[in-house]
Amino acid sequence: MTAQIPDRLNLEYEGINLGNLALFGIATGDVRARSWKGERYHITNPPIVPPHEACSMLWRGYVATYCLRVDGRLELTRYDYPLPGPKSGTVLSEFLTGDFWLIMKSEFKGPTVFVPFLNGHLISDETAWVIDRDTTLDAVRQFQHPRVEEPPNTPLEMPVLLGAVKERFPHPILEDCVVVVRLDRPFPHCYDWCACDVRRGGKRIATSMLCSVQFCQAPNLPLWGLDELNFSQVDINDELWAIERQPGGD
Repeated sequence: MTAQIPDRLNLEYEGINLGNLALFGIATGDVRARSWKGERYHITNPPIVPPHEACSMLWRGYVATYCLRVDGRLELTRYDYPLPGPKSGTVLSEFLTGDFWLIMKSEFKGPTVFVPFLNGHLISDETAWVIDRDTTLDAVRQFQHPRVEEPPNTPLEMPVLLGAVKERFPHPILEDCVVVVRLDRPFPHCYDWCACDVRRGGKRIATSMLCSVQFCQAPNLPLWGLDELNFSQVDINDELWAIERQPGGD
């Protein structure tokens, strides 16, 4: 299964160290038992997911936002629907009750750390936390993906038109610094990761790093991320012009 985008967890509670752990759901039952079948917490106000294109990195179609309050209670505060299609975020307030566990991971297919809540309140004592594999809590929460060094790109003597923006939307997680766009045409793979100029009316308005964000199974065209730009900075019909290409063939 393709790695899934996690939910958001905001922290007001100060007595917890999650490191690089991200929230991948809320579990109930005894996660330590062999008979545990992955039961999930029943939310009173479930999301109403609007129609959208299938997305291999977000099969559920939404991203939930939770807040761990100062008193150790967990509040569900928002649903966002980041995929292309009619959508608007839903603001709500639901405090989770009873006994449950946060499903925390530093990578989607990595070890799981289960963080317990008793009677709706966090148990911050780390000795009560459960790890589902033979590793340590510090190793999981400090995990970082190894850096992969890529060969440098080759500057172009003349910019190459990659296409015009036909649709744009915020990145599901990095909405403040990445805008995702759909272009009006495909282009060679040698431009999948390259610097490009964003032009409007023939004038350059920004330069950005373009990269493939193939988390959506779009029926016609793939999607692309523009680094260090947000939704408000890119308009429909803006043109992307590559100013470099990756080494090797097309």
